[in-house]
This record gives sequence, C-alpha cells and structure tokens, in this order.
Amino acid sequence: MKWAETHKKLAASGLRAFTDREFRAVTGSTPVSAKFLLIRYTKSGLLRRLRRGLYAVEGELPSQWVLSNRLYKIPNHRILR
Repeated sequence: MKWAETHKKLAASGLRAFTDREFRAVTGSTPVSAKFLLIRYTKSGLLRRLRRGLYAVEGELPSQWVLSNRLYKIPNHRILR
C-alpha cells in the first residue's frame, strides 16, 4: 500500500494517535502486513512511534492532552484481572 493512500485513510478516520490494531482496521490490512507497513513508515520518517504499539503521523502529532491520555491509557487486560 502506498503512503498517500494510507495517509488519506488515516486522515479520514480522524485518528491522530493510533494503535497497531486501529491501523489494521483503518487500512484493512492483515496483522503481518500492518506490522511491516508500520516498521517501513516509521523508518522512513512518515510515522513516529510514541511507544510500543502506538503511532502518530509525523508532523501531525495530536495535542499534548490527547497524547497524554493515549500514552497513559490502562490496557483492558489489566482492568479485567
């Protein structure tokens, strides 16, 4: 998938910071292809990895408030214990 197409889909979804699962849902890619796309786009400087599994488009980072909420969000599997 080309970056222009991927970027257009991400912009249409309204996600400023997104997880690898959200990326797969937006792009409609398989888990393996999404993983390699995220690695490729991050290495080429198109995406910024904020933490493991959380990404944002370089140059379009969300506000500090949105970013802090996404970074410190408690995963669901920890709540269910």
